[in-house]
Amino acid sequence: MIRPRPPLEANRAGQPPGLDAATNAILATGAVLVVGLGALVGLGIAFREPAALPVLLLGGGLAVLLLSRPEWIVPTFVGITWAALPGHVFGGLPSPVEVGGLVLLAFAAWRMLEQPKLAANVVVIASLLLLPLVASSVLSPEGGSVPIADMREVLFLVIVALAVFGPYGVERVALALVVVALFLGLGGIFSVLIGPTDIFPVVADPEFFVDREAPRAGGPFGEPNFYALSLAALTPLALFVVGQGGWRRSLGLLVLVAIAGGIMAAGSRGAAIAMLFALVAFAGTTPNRQLRLAALATVLVAAALVPLFASQAGSSATRSVGGRATENLIAAAMVEDHPLVGVGPGTYEALYRDYSRDIGNDPRPSREPHSLPLEIAAEQGIAGVLGWGLAATIVLSYSLSRGVWRTALGRALVLSTATYLVGSLFLHGSQLRLLFMLVGLVLAYATYLHEAKLESDRAGLA
Repeated sequence: MIRPRPPLEANRAGQPPGLDAATNAILATGAVLVVGLGALVGLGIAFREPAALPVLLLGGGLAVLLLSRPEWIVPTFVGITWAALPGHVFGGLPSPVEVGGLVLLAFAAWRMLEQPKLAANVVVIASLLLLPLVASSVLSPEGGSVPIADMREVLFLVIVALAVFGPYGVERVALALVVVALFLGLGGIFSVLIGPTDIFPVVADPEFFVDREAPRAGGPFGEPNFYALSLAALTPLALFVVGQGGWRRSLGLLVLVAIAGGIMAAGSRGAAIAMLFALVAFAGTTPNRQLRLAALATVLVAAALVPLFASQAGSSATRSVGGRATENLIAAAMVEDHPLVGVGPGTYEALYRDYSRDIGNDPRPSREPHSLPLEIAAEQGIAGVLGWGLAATIVLSYSLSRGVWRTALGRALVLSTATYLVGSLFLHGSQLRLLFMLVGLVLAYATYLHEAKLESDRAGLA
């Protein structure tokens, strides 16, 4: 549960310690100057790009709010990153994910000095993920360039693991992600039941198709399956919030309904399986009877929502799995042909047609692997499989040894990560930043638990 900050102890004069009046005045003056300078810059941008004015006003209000509550800066960044808002939403301005990511990456680098043990594990994990990418791009017989975009995704693990800290830092991020899930879920439901919007489009077959599928919610991702997976992965965190009681319980229950509705609006079978896994796994591991009932109630509510999305459910039930089977067989053939370092990052799609002439009966010229493990094996070979396996082992060893699984929030974080991985069995690695942010949260929380235990042990010896 997110608790208010404890009051500061009194100093010798009987007054609260901290900044005196002069220092407060200096900080206030500096804040006014920063806001004034930002306003002048914003006005200049608004005159040149009128479309950016609403974004500037909203961003300015958010900036003022975060200045007064700086502990919410990182949770807000993680939430905006998770939402995957398209670039045009920002009115031509630089994305806060890109700009904020650079600032927080520098902050994370500075934090490495304070947390050398965590930093060492983060560096090793990132290296195990990055080295096979580079090796497969350089040594692949198919050739290819260094996958800068894929390497950039790993930085989100570094940022979250080191920039989230403090007794309630991870809880704030969890709450921010649950609020984002509400926004995403309701937006997807609205796009299908009422009409698409700029941020929440629907994906539909062209009109010349004979057997057209029902329109599917694509969310800010613009792709139904990844949109639905982004919702399913947050199911355990929504259940955790339900267990906090008060207004958070109502929020968590509403979010669970929004997640179920959003997945149905997307017509994603893989995300539905992932959400069901999350509900069953959470119910089977929590000692809280109310949370087990909440998980069961979510399944019942999802069943009740089926008539609202009957078209999407019907299309999903009749959708052929032959293409997916062919994609998996082709991935296995690539592993057989290039076992050591694979065919190279991003090369599966380019080689798909060459293999599909002899494997399966898929007439499409280009397809993604639609399975993260098979994509890693096909494009990075044994090197990639070993790298990911060793990285996962370090994450589990570091977190479980520090008692993550013994707390409600820790179990929710681990299950959210596992839910994403279950969904990724049916999807390729296009949105790995979501997985890496969850892993970063697990590492950050494990570090906090370890520090709290050491502090408790020292207090017991005093």
